[in-house]
Amino acid sequence: MPSPCALKLEVFFQEQLLEWPLLAQAVGALSAVKVRELTYQGDKATIQFNPARIKSVAAKVDAASLAARPCFLCDTNRPAEQREFQLLPRFIALCNPVPIFDRHLTVNCKQHRPQLLLPHIEEFLNLSKFIGDEFSLFFNGALAGASAPDHLHFQCCKVNNTLPLIDQALSGKGSKLKSAFECELSILSYFGVGALVARANGRDGLVQLLTVLLENLGKAREQGADLINVVSNFQQGSWIVTIIPRKKHRPTCYSLVGDTQLLISPGTVEVCGTVITPREEDFRKVTVSDLSSIFSEVAYSQQEVDELVRSIQ
Repeated sequence: MPSPCALKLEVFFQEQLLEWPLLAQAVGALSAVKVRELTYQGDKATIQFNPARIKSVAAKVDAASLAARPCFLCDTNRPAEQREFQLLPRFIALCNPVPIFDRHLTVNCKQHRPQLLLPHIEEFLNLSKFIGDEFSLFFNGALAGASAPDHLHFQCCKVNNTLPLIDQALSGKGSKLKSAFECELSILSYFGVGALVARANGRDGLVQLLTVLLENLGKAREQGADLINVVSNFQQGSWIVTIIPRKKHRPTCYSLVGDTQLLISPGTVEVCGTVITPREEDFRKVTVSDLSSIFSEVAYSQQEVDELVRSIQ
């Protein structure tokens, strides 16, 4: 049964569709987006041609570019039609006007502060529990898919959307590891992407685990704590948190010119199996080899995740 929050969010979403023509048009257009499927060693990924996402995919996230533009997540700069839904004291839900999924929400911090998970792990987990088991809540690190790295935010989508890696995590797939911080740990490999899955009934152990992981990533490489994607689900009284450490923001092919360029900027959605291509030429030409190469360049492998985990056990 949907949580009370999920039921209220659905009412909020339907009201926003009536009040905000741009949102209604964008959500309606999702039924016509082109998709194709690629398979690698039994893993399936969906390629989505979504030209409306070009601003996010091509977003300049260097300090100078961020300073030169108004923050589109701050309340004074948001569209007048974009109402907010109060979640927990410091966080609100907003309907995403450029959606990837039918129920695509931005979970926005009410204050303008950097896109850092470490100081806000408890709130992230609390939000996941609050919105309930129908939603996946996810975090894009400042160098791992966030198009607004200057303003703390999460995103959420319905669990039944196409995120194959999360489907595997929720079904219990993966190689089991020793427990740590009262969390059951396992490792998944999806399309060559290594992911750590932590299951816990209590929040405190997960906070400890994520804190140590983020601190270790920060020590391992410059800005390492910004190179991470995290998905939290709360189901049947337990958290299932999927952690995808990253090596790089964007792949080499992103910056090439001519026919060799692929304008793919991986965030949580992409490394979990729904790959957004805002240009039709990329949608048509990207291959299994291209995708596995992109993922191996920007994300940890299963072996690298295993080494990271063993360093904290």
